[in-house]
Amino acid sequence: MAVAQRHKSFPLITPTNNRYLAFKWDSHKYDVHRNRIANIRSTVDTRPPVTARTIPPTAPSRKSRISRERNSQIENENVKLLKKMVRINETGGRVDNRNQNQFSRSLNSWKRKQELDRIERENISILKRIALREPEYDQRLFEEDWLVHDQLSAAVARYPRRWWEFPKKSAPDLDRPNTGSHTYMRRRRSQSTSSSRPNTSAKSR
Repeated sequence: MAVAQRHKSFPLITPTNNRYLAFKWDSHKYDVHRNRIANIRSTVDTRPPVTARTIPPTAPSRKSRISRERNSQIENENVKLLKKMVRINETGGRVDNRNQNQFSRSLNSWKRKQELDRIERENISILKRIALREPEYDQRLFEEDWLVHDQLSAAVARYPRRWWEFPKKSAPDLDRPNTGSHTYMRRRRSQSTSSSRPNTSAKSR
């Protein structure tokens, strides 16, 4: 049957006024349905996992790569240093950083110079005032007062100063003033108590 006459034998489910258009629309819907069925995807992903890319054994390691980069950097620095040394040898090591510009590049250099001069004059005047200022306290009087107080404190002290620097004897010195000697303290207390007691033997006589 020719394509132009195929719509005449096409079965219709619903009544229609134009059998040709109904055949055309149904054929288009059918083709769309077949395309969807052909391109349908499964709900569960059953594809094989992606395999990891393996590094070939011939690839360089990270350590060797870092070492190679370091060596290349050292070589570049050596080349630069060699160029500098050759240039110094050719030019004789003269300084070439002089500024040939005779004019000042700053527009307010004179203002900064005036400010520096003003600050210097003020500093000099302050230094003169400090140098010519007489002290309010006499150091000699302080030293004399300290000597008097030092003599008084030495006179009223119970133990001599820096007693721990005295030379020690082999035998225990009970009369030697020592803060840690309890025997010396007990002996001094016994002496003070015996001197404070009245002499009963003299009265009995």
